[in-house]
Amino acid sequence: MATEAEVGRSRPAPVHKRGRGREGEKFRLVLDTARSVFLEYGYDRTSMDMVANEAGVSKATVYAYFENKQQLLRKLVQEECRAVGPNFAATLKWPTQDIEADLRAIARNFTSIFLDKRGLDFYRLIISNVNNFPEIAMFFIEAGPDQTRAEIADFFNMAMQQGLLAIDDVDLAVKQFLGLVAADLPLSWALAAQPPSPEQYETMINSGVRLFLSFYATKKSND
Repeated sequence: MATEAEVGRSRPAPVHKRGRGREGEKFRLVLDTARSVFLEYGYDRTSMDMVANEAGVSKATVYAYFENKQQLLRKLVQEECRAVGPNFAATLKWPTQDIEADLRAIARNFTSIFLDKRGLDFYRLIISNVNNFPEIAMFFIEAGPDQTRAEIADFFNMAMQQGLLAIDDVDLAVKQFLGLVAADLPLSWALAAQPPSPEQYETMINSGVRLFLSFYATKKSND
């Protein structure tokens, strides 16, 4: 097993952005460094000393930002979900002019997660530590899936206000929609299987959206 000093010499320092205050340069350096150490050594083998050593800062600096390793990992999970998670606000305008086109945009935004290696690396870190650190699953679900489902639910509610969708159980409809448009992508992604071809990907998205609308669309949305 590598010593902390050897860990610090084994890889170049991560790239980070300049800034001020708690979210400034040193904070970003500690967080970026922790990500690379967690991914290489796992949660159990990573220590706050290792993070400080590789980042080139004092142990006191790391503890000034994070009380313990658990808090550090929780922040990393939140950051990773923001970095690789879907950003629906950037792709949608309201009121919608084309509900089918907007649903395809949401579907592509969501499924792009499963074509991202960065997200896969961190997902595997979470899965490998769930048994010994159950809280990590909760951190991930709150920052990732729960946030995604809430944003899609907001869109469905607005579409209903516009008279384009008729949904009795929005939470259920969100889960159905994501299952239809993602198909077996989550499983293939987790197993590092071959991703679908562009043609297969488009067919999966388009057919999933059409199936969803065939059940939930109102007559108005088809006019």
